[in-house]
Amino acid sequence: MTYPFVPKSNKKLNSGDYWVTKLINKSYAVGVVIDVPPSDLKLTREIVIGLLNWNGNKIPKLEDLTNSKILKQGHAHIKTISENSIGIMGHIDFSKANIEPQILIGSYGANNPEWNLMRGYKIVGDYKKLDKKKYNMAGFWGYDLLNEIAESDFVRKGKNWL
Repeated sequence: MTYPFVPKSNKKLNSGDYWVTKLINKSYAVGVVIDVPPSDLKLTREIVIGLLNWNGNKIPKLEDLTNSKILKQGHAHIKTISENSIGIMGHIDFSKANIEPQILIGSYGANNPEWNLMRGYKIVGDYKKLDKKKYNMAGFWGYDLLNEIAESDFVRKGKNWL
């Protein structure tokens, strides 16, 4: 794969592909692809993304991202990448970088509309009412939400971005 590249669909994306976005204070934040939907869902423009707990004044090197935590994650359109960056900059192997995608409460689409515990598009457990206290609900993010969360967490403007 030649980097950077701007995806037109999710077919060439993989868990761990990341992009860098510039914040209003001229620092950088990093978004990462958590998961791509399986082909049976026929969702060619949707992905699950996350915001890494990394912020700096220079574009990060891959090793800078090791041991980063995922602050928040949600479902998004692939335009989230093209609208806020120059494209996918590289690939992080989650296991080697010690990065653990979050488990969220969600469903596997119309084929299985029941709530489950999900890591990306993978069902990792049955949902129980008590899980609502432990896990966040999966949501669908607009193109700018990753940047707005990063602005709120890293720039600390005091404005409620959400």
